Amino acid sequence: MGVDLTLLPILSSEQRYSRKVIRVERRRDLWSEIWKLPTVQMTSPLRCHLAHDEQGEAHYGELSEDAYGTPIETISADDLVSLKDSKCVQDNWKNRGVWALLSELPGDTRFALYWH
Repeated sequence: MGVDLTLLPILSSEQRYSRKVIRVERRRDLWSEIWKLPTVQMTSPLRCHLAHDEQGEAHYGELSEDAYGTPIETISADDLVSLKDSKCVQDNWKNRGVWALLSELPGDTRFALYWH
């Protein structure tokens, strides 16, 4: 079993809402690099479709913790883009695509880090 990462772009700092899901290809060394970057813990829940009901079914709702019970943290696009030349990004098409998208966004765009 491994740890996966999904990036949830936050559309508005006032609304704390994300309609998009960006799945990052699993690379343990990349996780180590991301964990070294500056993050900010969310102070209020994020509305997105990764919330779960009492039966464990995914639906739109409020998300305040990742799948491991850790409070959701956010990171800037600029900080993530700083890893674009990492071997873990460059060694597969999926992560190259994710980082190409990140490179086109305003640097202050925030992403919730959903570890699962």
